Amino acid sequence: MNSYGQDEIYRVVLTEMNIDSVSTNIKYAAILINTSQLEQISQNHEQLIVVVMVSFWILSILASLYLARVSVKPLLESMQKAEKLLWKMPVMNYGLRWQFFRTVWKLFLENQRRLLWSQVRVSLLVWKKFEI
Repeated sequence: MNSYGQDEIYRVVLTEMNIDSVSTNIKYAAILINTSQLEQISQNHEQLIVVVMVSFWILSILASLYLARVSVKPLLESMQKAEKLLWKMPVMNYGLRWQFFRTVWKLFLENQRRLLWSQVRVSLLVWKKFEI
């Protein structure tokens, strides 16, 4: 207890002394550190410390939510584009099939026309040859 009637709390550090030059009998030294002031300050400002800790905790949660939302935004955009492409793919596939079918059909008709004209030429040649 100090002279004001308050209890004081100390931390003690005990070290061994190796002093050969002094002719005293000192073997150990005790260093006392008064920690009662720190405890009084923490008791007086306990509510303020709790408010600051909670506010920084809430701030860190909000910052992490914001950063998570910002970092996921490009991923969501690419997923939406992929959904649009997946929705359009059957339509595009149908269009490509139809275009392929029309191209094949045009080639078939062109080959049939050529075949028909070659048959007509052969018939004309035969007709002229034999004058039917």
